[in-house]
Amino acid sequence: MRRPSVVTLVMLPGVLALVSNIATNTISLPDEWVAASWVAVGLLLTASIVVEVRRSQPTGVRIARVRDLNDPVAVGVHRAAPSSRSPLPPFVPRDRFPDVRDALQAGGFVLIVGDSTAGKTRLAYEAMRQYLPRHTCVRPLTPEALPDALRIARRKRHAVVWLDDLERYLGSPPVDWDGVLVLATIRTHERDDLSTRHDPQRSPGDRQRARAGRAVFDAVTHEIRLDRMWSDDEVARARTVDDDRIAQALAGTSRHGVAETIAAGPQLLQSWRDARDARGAAIVSAAVDARLAGHHRPLSEDLLRELHLAYVPETERPGPWGSALEWATQPVQATSSMLEPVGSGYLAFDYLVDATAAEPFTIPTATWQILIDHVEGADLVEVGWQASFHGQLDLVERAARRLLDADEHTAASSVAAALGDAGRSERAAELLEEILDRAEQSSSLDSVVRLGLLEALVWETGEKYAGLGDPASALPLARRLVAEHTALSGPTHRATLFARLGLARQLGGTDEVEEALATATDVVEQSRRLFGEDDSLTLSARFEVCVWSRAVHGEKAGAEQFADLARYVETQDKADPVFLTQCRLNLGAALTGAAEFTDAVTVLTDAVRMSSELWGNDHQKTLMARQLHIDALAGIDDPSVPELQRQLEIDCTRALGPDHPVTLEAMRGWDLPT
Repeated sequence: MRRPSVVTLVMLPGVLALVSNIATNTISLPDEWVAASWVAVGLLLTASIVVEVRRSQPTGVRIARVRDLNDPVAVGVHRAAPSSRSPLPPFVPRDRFPDVRDALQAGGFVLIVGDSTAGKTRLAYEAMRQYLPRHTCVRPLTPEALPDALRIARRKRHAVVWLDDLERYLGSPPVDWDGVLVLATIRTHERDDLSTRHDPQRSPGDRQRARAGRAVFDAVTHEIRLDRMWSDDEVARARTVDDDRIAQALAGTSRHGVAETIAAGPQLLQSWRDARDARGAAIVSAAVDARLAGHHRPLSEDLLRELHLAYVPETERPGPWGSALEWATQPVQATSSMLEPVGSGYLAFDYLVDATAAEPFTIPTATWQILIDHVEGADLVEVGWQASFHGQLDLVERAARRLLDADEHTAASSVAAALGDAGRSERAAELLEEILDRAEQSSSLDSVVRLGLLEALVWETGEKYAGLGDPASALPLARRLVAEHTALSGPTHRATLFARLGLARQLGGTDEVEEALATATDVVEQSRRLFGEDDSLTLSARFEVCVWSRAVHGEKAGAEQFADLARYVETQDKADPVFLTQCRLNLGAALTGAAEFTDAVTVLTDAVRMSSELWGNDHQKTLMARQLHIDALAGIDDPSVPELQRQLEIDCTRALGPDHPVTLEAMRGWDLPT
């Protein structure tokens, strides 16, 4: 029987002594001297308190009472054209304003999602000012300052942590969000992009993408989406406001949103595209691509100089660097600029980033090389993952090697997983084995970290995608992983149950399909009882049950179970597109196996589209999904099959290489990729 394969306040002592002596009259002074002394002591106390508070406040955190925040631009609101009335136009209440109010009053982690210049930050700022005026606003300036910001917020009676552009903080170490009110914003592009790769409702192997930012979205208690285009009610409210800038923006609402027009987003985009200064345009292009490549921090001038060279046409004679940089950072109508100075560096205006991401784009190999050779730590992990989605696999391996040489074992493991996820499972397994060996030589290695590395090794070694791994070699590692998790945390701990799912995968991969099904079924029952039907563990276990039910009971039974699981996931408020795509791919494969070709073509046509959107056209998962689709089309004698198969072979050879198993097996087809 052919088994299914799957993818997946301190005061100064001297001051205190002086206060005590005066208060107890142990120092004899004229009355006017006593009065003067009390004034001096008061000043000393105030100064000393200020000094000590400043000493205790991390340099990377800004703290202020919300009611004292009078400059929206300082916290991230885009500038507007100058006016004699006010620096910014009056705030026009958005339709989602009551939702933000209710979320802030309920507490927890409030996230506002919307396109660049949709008005997210202004909405968040105004809601915070109106409903939390007595709160302390705690604003970390860097990802590294986030843990300090959360500790400060917990010490305050009423505090709110402000995280504008949340994606900039995802490189911080894992943090505990409980007991803290958080108000954050993120662009739609970043939210959707991140959600497809960080959601824990994945197969055990995909969970090895664990990065510091992965658990952030699980902590969100209120997610509010803000449309870029204003509704009729919002436009009507805006028309009652006496401000020339708003009136001008309203005139263009048929094409652009009010907020984006006020921030000059469309004008900046057009200026960039129509630029006469080749060097200036190249500078902006390099900064935009750096953000698209996952580097969200400001670029130093030296790094920007190096990056922009790849964007200067060879036929051009570019102007001097100084004038080009000045052009790129020049605000339009005194609002935003294509390149925004941030600290000692420069950041591409997010409107330009989103506009570029909305269309097909290619990042030069030189950009990937420079970024991977310059960035460090969590930033390098992000760039490494993005490089894997763009087919830069040699550079992904370089990123993993740099992290390993820096003894950043978890980060190196994450990038190695990206390498395997993109098709180089054998090399990823070799790297992970080396990472685990090096980590175990460290006396400070945490047991949880070690088990995470072992889990990654099991996944990469074993049954990862469509039989490409070596489950026989992975099986003893999987048994060891379950045993160690059980000894450390107990048999019903989440980590132990997840490890058992990995064991089920390896059992099935070695043709022990009945034991694989029994193991996965037991995990489903325990997870339902302990965590509930909607829990990611339960869903992952149900997925494994579907896989091995197909192997034990046949294609039709597998198709029925995958169809039920897909329908259930679709009813959830936050349906995970990755998990859903996996279900549909497996459903399509089972339908093909059951000779229900017409239904299979319908399911797989949609699944290929979703796979391409999630991972890109050249990713191993998408290429294997295309093979499934071709197999289904062949079942209905579709005349396009030969040409589709020929093109798939060409694309596999180009993206994965001529000796890759996916390329070698393209003509024979794949049983199941998820």
